[in-house]
Amino acid sequence: MHWINEQSSIGIACFVKTPGLSPIKTRLASSIGNKNALKVYELMLAGLRGTFESLLKLDPNATAYWAVAEEELDNSYWSDFPCLKQDPGDLGDRLHSIYSQILERHDGAILIGADCPLLTSHKLYSAGQKLRSQQAFVLGPTLDGGFYLFGGARSLEKEVWKRPPYSAATTKCELQRELSKIQTVVELEELSDVDEYEDLLELLKAGKERQENVFELLNFVRSLITQHLNGGIDHLEPSDQFM
Repeated sequence: MHWINEQSSIGIACFVKTPGLSPIKTRLASSIGNKNALKVYELMLAGLRGTFESLLKLDPNATAYWAVAEEELDNSYWSDFPCLKQDPGDLGDRLHSIYSQILERHDGAILIGADCPLLTSHKLYSAGQKLRSQQAFVLGPTLDGGFYLFGGARSLEKEVWKRPPYSAATTKCELQRELSKIQTVVELEELSDVDEYEDLLELLKAGKERQENVFELLNFVRSLITQHLNGGIDHLEPSDQFM
């Protein structure tokens, strides 16, 4: 058992793909087109950078990382925080690799995605404090049955990561079931992430209560929804459907 306390260091890694090297938000792109999906992704990254910067002021014992999917770690997209390379394989393999790398460097680890703009620096800070104080895994559920955040301070076998089905309505529940066999799981506030067009509608509703680093994103989403309602992005060219 790896015990941590309020002074313990925590590494926080955000899983990212590099535009131009990997397909970006393909499900979202099928509804709003590649250019718009890429713009949404870039604005979410910009907001996340601000969230990381605010978090590091709140928590001097936290370190932010980009968990990059591609081999090229020195890309200018990721020059502001240190990078970790995701191992090849499915999502379970990649989660295991980044989680293990962080625990080699820090007392605790938090994993997040880049597609949950409602995750503020204060929510991230609170997750870190729960991880430090409750000696438990922390898990942030999404509205669609997945999870936007995982935190832990003890090593996990790869099979724990590989058993749950990912991108499914039962992902969070299956992972939570596996984790509960090992240690208590503290569940965080449920938030929406952005995978499909309908998630943009949810973001716009919920974003009214979330002022940190998302003004430009919300304005762009508002303009996209207006275009959609006016028929401006209903009919996409096949070549614009996917990266």
